[in-house]
Amino acid sequence: MKLKLGTRYKRNDGLPFSFGEPYGEFVGRTAQGWPRFDLPGRKTCAVNGTDDGFSQVFGHVVVLSGGMDSTVALYNAVDKLGKENVRAITFNYGSKHNAKEYRCASNTCEELGVLHQRIDLPFVDALFKSDLLISGGGIPDGHYADENMKSTVVPFRNGIMLSIACGLAESWAFDCVVIGNHEGDHAIYPDCTTGFIDSMGLAMRDGTYKQIELISPFNRIRKEDIAVIGDRLGVNWNETYSCYKGDVEHCGTCGTCTERKEAFEIAGIEDPTTYKN
Repeated sequence: MKLKLGTRYKRNDGLPFSFGEPYGEFVGRTAQGWPRFDLPGRKTCAVNGTDDGFSQVFGHVVVLSGGMDSTVALYNAVDKLGKENVRAITFNYGSKHNAKEYRCASNTCEELGVLHQRIDLPFVDALFKSDLLISGGGIPDGHYADENMKSTVVPFRNGIMLSIACGLAESWAFDCVVIGNHEGDHAIYPDCTTGFIDSMGLAMRDGTYKQIELISPFNRIRKEDIAVIGDRLGVNWNETYSCYKGDVEHCGTCGTCTERKEAFEIAGIEDPTTYKN
């Protein structure tokens, strides 16, 4: 096997690189022909060995809101790749429930040992129109698929977030971006549909040197299926938050609360959430 520039590798002998780092990005060779690697934190080291002494590492950047779906996506990525090959990013864009979600996301990453980055997008709340935002109107009650829930759509939210996540993945020498949208989202969110995910994935591959891949593991399943997967992975549901109103307790009547209740009930999993109604 010949090492490829810009690709992340781990040592096959199980030893870390210098500074205890578990992986490095291949950036060239020394005068002696030894592989040279960039390590996290912009450190560089050379390893006396042949190309066959290394294996490629596939890293995932998970877009983590702190809700059920993205939290299960994070657990799933860690289960498949190991915590050292996963990073989570959370966007603070001014939604009514951002603070509650971020607390859950932060606690989950600490529990799993995953590096976590918060990215502030103040312009969304300042300039966009949506009742989900602090600057918007009240959150409607009803089922997630009801027509009135369209007022909570933040225009092209996933497109903006995935674009940033893609840039970070390339900057961090990661290979994939993971988003936790699911089939039930398709009813009201244009940027959750299969068509959007496919098109965005193509744009991300064509627009990056590393051909960053977009992974949407739940795109063709429903929230109750995600609950089953999360239960198998041991997700701490108490560290997930869904309510669009952003109160201390879930309201129990908005679309996301209704969907959360239904998911646990259909999946046959005990719901630990405290609801006002």
